[in-house]
Amino acid sequence: MSKEIKVSNTAELWIRERQDKDVRLATLADINRIMCQIVRDQSDDLINDNVAFDMLLTLTNLAMFIESLGE
Repeated sequence: MSKEIKVSNTAELWIRERQDKDVRLATLADINRIMCQIVRDQSDDLINDNVAFDMLLTLTNLAMFIESLGE
Protein backbone atom coordinates (compact mmCIF):
# COMPACT_ATOMS: atom_id res chain seq x y z
CA MET A 1 0.00 0.00 0.00
CA SER A 2 1.30 3.43 -0.93
CA LYS A 3 0.71 6.44 1.29
CA GLU A 4 1.15 10.02 0.12
CA ILE A 5 2.83 12.41 2.54
CA LYS A 6 2.81 16.19 2.10
CA VAL A 7 6.25 17.78 2.58
CA SER A 8 7.60 21.31 2.21
CA ASN A 9 9.05 22.51 -1.09
CA THR A 10 12.54 22.47 0.41
CA ALA A 11 12.17 18.87 1.57
CA GLU A 12 10.70 17.85 -1.78
CA LEU A 13 13.65 19.41 -3.63
CA TRP A 14 16.15 17.74 -1.25
CA ILE A 15 14.49 14.34 -1.78
CA ARG A 16 14.30 14.78 -5.54
CA GLU A 17 18.03 15.65 -5.71
CA ARG A 18 18.95 12.51 -3.77
CA GLN A 19 16.98 10.32 -6.17
CA ASP A 20 19.81 10.89 -8.65
CA LYS A 21 22.23 7.98 -8.17
CA ASP A 22 25.43 10.08 -8.34
CA VAL A 23 24.14 12.66 -5.84
CA ARG A 24 22.89 9.90 -3.55
CA LEU A 25 26.24 8.08 -3.60
CA ALA A 26 28.16 11.33 -2.99
CA THR A 27 25.90 12.15 -0.03
CA LEU A 28 26.35 8.66 1.42
CA ALA A 29 30.14 8.98 1.03
CA ASP A 30 30.02 12.30 2.91
CA ILE A 31 27.98 10.70 5.70
CA ASN A 32 30.46 7.82 5.88
CA ARG A 33 33.38 10.25 6.25
CA ILE A 34 31.57 12.08 9.07
CA MET A 35 30.84 8.77 10.81
CA CYS A 36 34.51 7.78 10.59
CA GLN A 37 35.53 11.14 12.09
CA ILE A 38 33.08 10.64 14.97
CA VAL A 39 34.61 7.22 15.69
CA ARG A 40 38.12 8.75 15.63
CA ASP A 41 37.05 11.61 17.93
CA GLN A 42 35.41 9.16 20.32
CA SER A 43 38.51 6.96 20.42
CA ASP A 44 40.65 10.05 21.14
CA ASP A 45 38.25 10.98 23.99
CA LEU A 46 37.27 14.23 22.27
CA ILE A 47 33.59 13.32 22.62
CA ASN A 48 31.92 10.99 25.09
CA ASP A 49 30.34 7.64 24.23
CA ASN A 50 26.74 8.85 24.54
CA VAL A 51 27.28 11.81 22.22
CA ALA A 52 29.12 9.63 19.70
CA PHE A 53 26.39 6.99 19.82
CA ASP A 54 23.65 9.59 19.30
CA MET A 55 25.49 11.14 16.34
CA LEU A 56 26.18 7.76 14.74
CA LEU A 57 22.57 6.65 15.21
CA THR A 58 21.27 9.85 13.60
CA LEU A 59 23.65 9.53 10.66
CA THR A 60 22.78 5.84 10.22
CA ASN A 61 19.09 6.70 10.07
CA LEU A 62 19.80 9.46 7.54
CA ALA A 63 21.89 7.10 5.40
CA MET A 64 19.13 4.47 5.45
CA PHE A 65 16.58 7.10 4.40
CA ILE A 66 18.79 8.30 1.54
CA GLU A 67 19.40 4.72 0.39
CA SER A 68 15.65 4.10 0.34
CA LEU A 69 15.17 6.99 -2.09
CA GLY A 70 16.89 4.94 -4.78
CA GLU A 71 14.53 1.99 -4.44
